[in-house]
Amino acid sequence: MTSRLWPRIEKAHPIELLQIIHSNPLNTLGSQHDFLAPHGQFYDPPQDYQQLLNGHLQKHGSLRRSSIAFIPYFNESDGLNILLVKKASKNKAVSNDFPHANQFAFPGGMVPKDIDFDSLSDVDQEGVLLDSVVRELTEEIGGIVEDGIFPLYQLPSTQTNTSFVHVHPFVIYLGRTEAKNLFIKDTTELEELHHVNLHDLTKNFHPSGVVEYASSSPLYKGPTFHLSSLESPIWGLTARILAYVLSEIELVLERQEHASHSSPSDYLKSLHQRESL
Repeated sequence: MTSRLWPRIEKAHPIELLQIIHSNPLNTLGSQHDFLAPHGQFYDPPQDYQQLLNGHLQKHGSLRRSSIAFIPYFNESDGLNILLVKKASKNKAVSNDFPHANQFAFPGGMVPKDIDFDSLSDVDQEGVLLDSVVRELTEEIGGIVEDGIFPLYQLPSTQTNTSFVHVHPFVIYLGRTEAKNLFIKDTTELEELHHVNLHDLTKNFHPSGVVEYASSSPLYKGPTFHLSSLESPIWGLTARILAYVLSEIELVLERQEHASHSSPSDYLKSLHQRESL
């Protein structure tokens, strides 16, 4: 059963939505829908999560870091889209299975292993993350005007709960790049490039979807998007980040609505009601 959590987005013009994403850092608004929490209302981690995490930390010492690109863009024909990639079933260079095989994801990749990330200052950490996302973006996807990549801000970081990677999403503006010219460059790890319509996402959301992602693993239970244009659902961390961004945009639209149509006392009353949820 689909859930319509974002009615204002469904009615908004795509250009208005793009402007909100670009000009309102969606990392401090405090949406009531906390899709990024490892444990919470909208996501059930594996039952043996803590055991798996402890085993990972004993073996590796810490979580690996990755940075990914959240890329919204406007298309005259179908509105506001988000760029996603589909992972390959195997790494064709070494014939290894991927931990996230066949899943839809944001472009991006891992911080190099030889960097002691935790020892860096906050400024240097952000620099490493930005270098990583730009490097991976240009290695994975062709057709990008490289001097026209503009990172706008960082969304709240979160982590995968099966491969235990700490993920840092960046909102990226591609400047002079034409979306129609983009293509998969690195076919060893990626299979397809997808332009996912934002309004379609709002109409095809399942807050507690179930996906069997590996025969030896528990079922995934959490946010999913089932789009008719895709042969399989968007789920996992990608779905959680999409749901988070949509909820933050909806909150911006709600606040704008109150500011333009309500008295100050009405707006304060609505804030108190939200705080009590």
